[in-house]
Amino acid sequence: MPRKVAYENARLYYKIGYFQAAVVAMNNFRREFPDSPFAEEALYLSVVSQYKYAKQSIEKKQPERYKALVKIVEDFTERYPESKYKKTVKDYLERGNAILANKLTASR
Repeated sequence: MPRKVAYENARLYYKIGYFQAAVVAMNNFRREFPDSPFAEEALYLSVVSQYKYAKQSIEKKQPERYKALVKIVEDFTERYPESKYKKTVKDYLERGNAILANKLTASR
């Protein structure tokens, strides 16, 4: 499968709101096409999808899913430190961390 088609197939999950599937599909795309010109955007969409997936999850599952967001953001910032998505990725991380901190505080 050509990389553009593979990327668009993965991106479709994001567009239709299947965020868990989008994260998996984007990871598969990046593994199969690591040097693709779409790799940066795919990882960015993984960040956004993971955030949205965590946010819409049941409360019990949210902490682990926000923690997964942190790992994806760390991967993104390591790979693309000068990305045009850098600020947006940081914003998603801050929002995720704030929600996670509130949940941990509330559970005490």
